[in-house]
Amino acid sequence: RDWGKPAQVRVIEEASRRDGFISRESIFEVLEFDEDRSLVRFSMPASRVRDALVERGLIEEGVSDPLQAVYDGPGKAIGYAVPREFVELAEGADLLS
Repeated sequence: RDWGKPAQVRVIEEASRRDGFISRESIFEVLEFDEDRSLVRFSMPASRVRDALVERGLIEEGVSDPLQAVYDGPGKAIGYAVPREFVELAEGADLLS
């Protein structure tokens, strides 16, 4: 949130509530996006924040991308997966209450 990426934060929180995965449909519902909106590069801001945190020594090098697009063949992503360490971070920070 402090990095100005509220949409990505909401998706990470929601995916954490759902065992680490959030569907495309749920993202559009949670963020109130129009159906014609693209999710291309949606995960990039979260990855840049992760890189900055690594650079500052606040998280370890090699931590996975916080939002990982999931595909069922070619085409649009069917949703996003959130690695376990981010689910645990959200749970530990009491973000899910």
